[in-house]
Amino acid sequence: MQAQSLASREPHTRPVLLHYNRSPTIPVVGVGNLHHSPKSITTSNITKLSAALIVTMDHLPIPEGAQHTKLLYLGTEEYDGGDLAKYPRRMNWTEAELKRESQRPQNEIDAFFQTWLFFGCLITHFQSVGVRVRTKDFIYTSDGKQYLTTAKLPGFIEKWRASDHPNGCDYTNPIHLVPVLANACFDREIVTPVAAALKEHRQLMERYCNASGPVSPEVAIAIATLQWTLSSWQRGIGHSDWKIERFKLPSLAGVFLQARLKTGDWCPTEISWITREMELDGQYYAGCLHSPRYEDDHSECTEQNQKCGYKNKHWVYETQHTKECRGCDFIQAPENTVDIIQNRGTPIMSFSDGKLRATRYELGKTRYIAISHVWSDGIGNEKANALPVCQLERLQRLTTEVDYLHRHEPPPLPISATNALAYEPSIHSDSELEDPEADTELTGFWIDTLCVPIAPEDLRINQIGKMRHIYKDASVVLMLDKWVQKLATTADVAYKFIRLWLSNWQHRLWTCQEGVFARSLYFQFSDGQQRLFDLLEEAGLRKDGPKRSTIPSYAQDIPAFNEGRLGRLDIAEKFNPVLMAVRIRNTTKKKDETICIATLLGLSPKRLLRINKETTQGDICEKRIEKFIEMLDLVPQGLIFNKMEHLTKPGYRWVPRTFLGRRMSDQLLPQPADFDTGLLVDEGSLFVQGHGLLIHFPAYLLAMSPSQAAPSMTISDGKKYFDVQLHIEEAGLREVVDSHRPDPAPRHKIKWKNKNYVVSDEKYVLITHSLGGTEAVFCAMDTIIGEPEFMWPMHKLRYICPASVTKAGKDKGYRDSPIRYRYQKKWEWIIG
Repeated sequence: MQAQSLASREPHTRPVLLHYNRSPTIPVVGVGNLHHSPKSITTSNITKLSAALIVTMDHLPIPEGAQHTKLLYLGTEEYDGGDLAKYPRRMNWTEAELKRESQRPQNEIDAFFQTWLFFGCLITHFQSVGVRVRTKDFIYTSDGKQYLTTAKLPGFIEKWRASDHPNGCDYTNPIHLVPVLANACFDREIVTPVAAALKEHRQLMERYCNASGPVSPEVAIAIATLQWTLSSWQRGIGHSDWKIERFKLPSLAGVFLQARLKTGDWCPTEISWITREMELDGQYYAGCLHSPRYEDDHSECTEQNQKCGYKNKHWVYETQHTKECRGCDFIQAPENTVDIIQNRGTPIMSFSDGKLRATRYELGKTRYIAISHVWSDGIGNEKANALPVCQLERLQRLTTEVDYLHRHEPPPLPISATNALAYEPSIHSDSELEDPEADTELTGFWIDTLCVPIAPEDLRINQIGKMRHIYKDASVVLMLDKWVQKLATTADVAYKFIRLWLSNWQHRLWTCQEGVFARSLYFQFSDGQQRLFDLLEEAGLRKDGPKRSTIPSYAQDIPAFNEGRLGRLDIAEKFNPVLMAVRIRNTTKKKDETICIATLLGLSPKRLLRINKETTQGDICEKRIEKFIEMLDLVPQGLIFNKMEHLTKPGYRWVPRTFLGRRMSDQLLPQPADFDTGLLVDEGSLFVQGHGLLIHFPAYLLAMSPSQAAPSMTISDGKKYFDVQLHIEEAGLREVVDSHRPDPAPRHKIKWKNKNYVVSDEKYVLITHSLGGTEAVFCAMDTIIGEPEFMWPMHKLRYICPASVTKAGKDKGYRDSPIRYRYQKKWEWIIG
């Protein structure tokens, strides 16, 4: 059967049990006819891979309606059953041939590695636990060709689970007994023969399936998936001390999975995010789906920066009618809506008998449903507070349905707040917020399209400023997303979770706060609603034991899916989780970024909303970012190490221009080395308006002239040598250095008695978060400031760029004239 177009795939899951420990599922993949040279396979040329790669993973879950592509069986001989590591020697393969340094053809290389590291792993692994498997158990014939199949793998794993020695305790292989005896002698937890064998296979996989490896990506993914599957089961069955908390795919296997995602029109930034955040089964599953953002223009997006735009540059927003509607009239929000808002109330809408009504929300007497929707789905309106009759009828029907469910379903257990965003709960208890019997005949709804006035501006600001309380006080927050609503409530739970995780709703900025603030979050599917709690129960995430897939577990990492209620934390403690949550999101109106972030942090956004085109000259987004920083009582001082694009205004040069659209592999706030845990990068620090951020970090004081500044430098104190890489281009560095000349040495000297605070003739500084830390910031000495701002003199630094500091390698050799440095462990600075 020909491989189906990835764009049309939807998943169907075969029943397979998996042990869940964040690395669970049963996987297998295979080999194809893609030949490559070691240097040709990179993430930048994924497009060269065929859309119809020959591969079979028929034990992995896939969307309903999708089909597994096929994997050709390439072997010319069966595995001999001997020791895995010595197989090449028995087959007379040299190390040069294993490294692709010979003239062997690619098909011969692929066939050998498939026999060795795929079938060899299967046979030796199950042999060690007393389960007999044969090569033919994983091969089937179709159209006169032989293909791999893993359909029988779950059955063999079940035999392994039921065997008398599931841990491989027969110790039939003396080689695998060695680590067991060694661990016992040193009073360690015993590593079973199975764990030792799988670790050996993993080392071979890492050696031959990475970038310079000899195999095709299809062969690499087959080997990697088998390793991942068996290791996950081994953890569940063997309870070994060999931990695989996070399985790192070899690069060639990653190339295969990224090629599948690219064919599904996923954004390059999202591909980077998916392959970094999801386990192997999730990446394979997502590769069967067509991105809901396929109409976006990703031409300027990269792995690190998301800059999506519209393909149709002349696109104009239009409010949509329902699919069944053949045309109907729009109805405006009732006239008393404005009166309610002017009197500091919250308008609640209801629709019946063809009339739209607005009533004032009254604590304990009114129950309402808050609608959380994606504007691009068409139930917004940029011109007026109005919706078509068909949409009003639908919203009222959905409101009535979900209200009935909410009142008649048993209360859910509290969802773990471990990964939830930190925000203060509603000041009212559930019993205060609503009377269970109030307004049971017709429950109203709140939707921004009708309830946030287009004009006047002061009323609009008023309602946006109350958004946090509006979603907290709602009985239910109902999530509407077209892509999710294509599924029924009876769909496979993995399919529902991956649609939720990758949906537009989960990737838009405004919807983050709407989900976070929900007391009870329901998702709308094609045939009804389900609450988050029930989806977690359906996936069995609250129970120990086998799981079919890792996919549902990702819901626990989504802040807006947690309904968490943490206690009151200060803003500095909330800052990192909030920014980590929003940076995977985007918005067409960039000026809204700080509004949403401020709301999530518990700050009133009204001062930000007053910065608009009528009141402000210049870039509104930048002005709002500046004001946002000023509004914070404390700023995590580790934020200075970010590698984002920065503002240019003095005092704010370390501040990111935007927090959105980035899926960096780096943490937003770097972690200090274990031996310097006292230097907390998330510690709150004071922003001094007109100067910059007050920080407490050690530094390398550099005795250098402006002409010595270069993107790559070596520094030394006479004993230790470090390589410094400045994250700035040569031209940009020269422009900054030439435009800012540090004062002569006497001007920035402070005569401290403690030598830890002395600056002599150094004019440049590398701020670092800890001794041995790699993240740094390159700055120039600016001036010294003291009273009346500070009780004692303080050095002010001119921020230049982020940097990396690494220990110089001996094989690289040292430069003839390294820049001299002095390391000062204790210091206070103002950085701007």
